[in-house]
Amino acid sequence: MSRVEEDALERRIEEWSARAAEKVERYQALQRRLSGLAITERGLNGGVEVTVGQSGLVTAMHASDALQVRPSQLVEELMSCMRRAQARLADQVEAVMREEVGDDPESVAAVSESFHRAFPRPEDSEVDDDEQDEEDGEEGYDPMR
Repeated sequence: MSRVEEDALERRIEEWSARAAEKVERYQALQRRLSGLAITERGLNGGVEVTVGQSGLVTAMHASDALQVRPSQLVEELMSCMRRAQARLADQVEAVMREEVGDDPESVAAVSESFHRAFPRPEDSEVDDDEQDEEDGEEGYDPMR
């Protein structure tokens, strides 16, 4: 191998090494951003709140003591909030990945598809609190009834 060929090979290796180091830095930045993700959804006019972390697992849940709803309605609303938060998480993960490693479309697509499959958007048939009250013909649950 001639000296010119050796120099060219050395430059290619240095360029490859620099690109690899840059890619490692970008994926580390991606991991830092993803590890800090938390999505909160609220329901029943702010009376319930559910937060999911970067994995989609519930990290916090709150229900106001002032709520006057049936236990089954409370559980249903908590589950709905969780599903909405998880679906938003999937969207957020995709957005962060596009920002940080958008030049790696295969990775973005694989992770995005995985999150969207695990956490699909809630069905359009889910209605908001006010519409549900109108459909039920109730203003709220009175535990004394």
